[in-house]
Amino acid sequence: MAMTSVQSSLPATAVRLRAEHLVAAIRQALPALATVTLAASAAEIALLRLTSRIGVHIPSMTWAREGYRAAVSLGNWVFPLAAVFAGGLLAVMALVLALGRRRSAVPVVAAVAAVLAVDLLTLGQAPTGRLVAAHEALVAVALLAAGFAAAACDDGRGRGVRLFLALLVTGEALGQAQLATVNLVGDGVRTLPVAVLTAGEALTVAATLASPWLFGNPRRWDRRAVVAGAVVTLLVAGSVIGNPSTTRILALWTFGLAMPFPAALYAAAAGALAATIVALVRSGHAAEALGLLLIASGGYVPPNSYQAALLLSGVVVLAFPALLAAPAAGAVEEEVAVSPATADV
Repeated sequence: MAMTSVQSSLPATAVRLRAEHLVAAIRQALPALATVTLAASAAEIALLRLTSRIGVHIPSMTWAREGYRAAVSLGNWVFPLAAVFAGGLLAVMALVLALGRRRSAVPVVAAVAAVLAVDLLTLGQAPTGRLVAAHEALVAVALLAAGFAAAACDDGRGRGVRLFLALLVTGEALGQAQLATVNLVGDGVRTLPVAVLTAGEALTVAATLASPWLFGNPRRWDRRAVVAGAVVTLLVAGSVIGNPSTTRILALWTFGLAMPFPAALYAAAAGALAATIVALVRSGHAAEALGLLLIASGGYVPPNSYQAALLLSGVVVLAFPALLAAPAAGAVEEEVAVSPATADV
């Protein structure tokens, strides 16, 4: 009887082993996919989101105009590529979480799958107001689910990172909820006040301002992190002082920030985020730095599915930091070697 029981458990063990090998193989490719996605997003931001919106300030000289048109044309080519990478990254991370069979990840996987399903439904066509509102609501649910998952279990994150996620996902969810009601006006839904959108932006900016303390102790930073933060702060402050109207338009259309608060807060927040990212990279926490960069690329209340995928990917990376950690060599084999199915043999 004992031998029969062991023999019947062997096929299940083999299936589990194959699934774990598949997860390990996908996880090994995730850091590269995330890096490529971030690079494509950075190119899209520089060539399309920023360059296309400063065309009015381009000098009328022929060479300048030709350069502007070339940059925008290249940006239009990069955009769909970056969108495919962003959606693919989010889908692959959801797959890894699903195969990992973690209870805390189930709501996140379900919400992300629903978001991607709506993306596929609207692919290549103009979505209706209801579909847009559904997408915004599902993005909010996925963000909140990831925040709750991070709060429920500690996988190497400190309290500061969990607080950062709580502030960020709450702020983003408020913004998504407000916009969802706007898109349902035609169906008789009462629109949430703009104050809800403003409150969400306040929480998002607060999380960014506090990031140096939430992700570590600024007193232990090296000079490069401090210099990076100071330079970015001065650049943003100089841009706001030099041309406030254009800067606010760029902030709104590029990162979704309406900037209802003093410009100094946004300059300080940008510097704080830059310093935090450099400090994380310098201290060997590249995955967390990558998560923050993805979140920044997605922006506040993303206006399209591509930027929503970037935002969600960044939040998932911070909520499940083991996703981008390369599995230890032989870890799968060692786990199977001591599994209950083989221990009785």
